[in-house]
Amino acid sequence: RKNGIRTLTLELEGATVGGQERTRLQAFLESLHEDPNCKGVD
Repeated sequence: RKNGIRTLTLELEGATVGGQERTRLQAFLESLHEDPNCKGVD
C-alpha cells in the first residue's frame, strides 16, 4: 500500500519540469529513512 502511494507521488511530482531527478533522489532518501532493514547497507 505504501509503495502504491509513493509511486503515485513520484508520478505527480515527476510531471513538473526538472522535478524528476529531484524526486528520484528524494524517494531514495525517504526509503533509507523509512526502511530499517536498509540501514548499514553501504
